[in-house]
Amino acid sequence: HPDVLASGASRKVEGETGVFDAMRDSQRLVLRLPPGACSDGMSDRRYAYFAEVRVGEHLLKGCAARPRDLAARPRP
Repeated sequence: HPDVLASGASRKVEGETGVFDAMRDSQRLVLRLPPGACSDGMSDRRYAYFAEVRVGEHLLKGCAARPRDLAARPRP
């Protein structure tokens, strides 16, 4: 998929989950980052967060980490 640019994102915390909510053209884009041990399944690397991105009707799932945590590890 091509990169998606969204503007006017709001940020909030729901319990321990970070939520970013924005509009892209006429579609809503929501990123949720709940904490938990996540593995990408390809490199067997462990990440501190699950990542869920919903753009309109499309749902993408993966893993996420803080930038400083990624920088401290060797690249896969």
